[in-house]
Amino acid sequence: YSCLHRLWHKPSWCHRLQVRRSTYFLLGAMFIWQKFFKIIYIIYAVSLIFKPGFASVLVEYKRELVYALKLYTGDGSLSIFGHHTNVEITNRFVIFQIRDVGERLKNLAMLVILEHIWNEIVKNRKLGITTWYYIDEIYLLFKNEYSAHRLDEMVRRGRKYGAVFTGISQNVTPILESPIARDMLQNCNFIQILGQAGPDRINLQRILNLSDTNLEYITNSPPGQGLIYTGKNVIPFRGSIPKDTKIYRLLTSNPKERHEYELEKQREEARKQKEAKDIA
Repeated sequence: YSCLHRLWHKPSWCHRLQVRRSTYFLLGAMFIWQKFFKIIYIIYAVSLIFKPGFASVLVEYKRELVYALKLYTGDGSLSIFGHHTNVEITNRFVIFQIRDVGERLKNLAMLVILEHIWNEIVKNRKLGITTWYYIDEIYLLFKNEYSAHRLDEMVRRGRKYGAVFTGISQNVTPILESPIARDMLQNCNFIQILGQAGPDRINLQRILNLSDTNLEYITNSPPGQGLIYTGKNVIPFRGSIPKDTKIYRLLTSNPKERHEYELEKQREEARKQKEAKDIA
């Protein structure tokens, strides 16, 4: 190419004419060579079709494909995603729960949900809408190689598509065992850290370059106290919510408290029903 380039820029029109002819010749030879290989490939494919025993091999491949897909379609035992959805996925606020999904389908369920979220991100981008998606117990996605890579791709590309991602997990050790998760954690612009156990604190200190003073805020800390990490700054915070407020009842994750609040709610409803009957 460099020789042709030098010859082409020579002042002599004779040289340019020779180079032009040579170029056309090379392009024509490449075109003919490409067509030749395409014809050879077609002839080979046709010869396979008429080859004795090819039909039986094709039927065997079809049978294997049908058996492989039958488990996930129709009346197969893993056909949960082989039917129309019963979830109203056009709402502005949609929750996907995979707690009751069996272990054999959990990885497939995570990939299907991630694919749906990505389709919504692409659609909302065209409409100029920001997509917010939250993943609780995110360590489950990093336990599977396919879902971890898919999530990593979504987070990287989603920034340009107007998507805001938030991952939630109680312990960071299962997350830090994944190289993909560690890379994502180091590239986060906002991390909120609550109280952590000893090994988790050490791992976070190493990755986020936290000081010993910072660690004091997440060591045996009460609920609502922790650190906000923004890359350049680390800010301690304390945001405890009084227990006698409705917000606390809605946000608490304490099983005992939630059970007590549920019983109290049932007693209140029973009292109101009794009062309504007495009035009637």
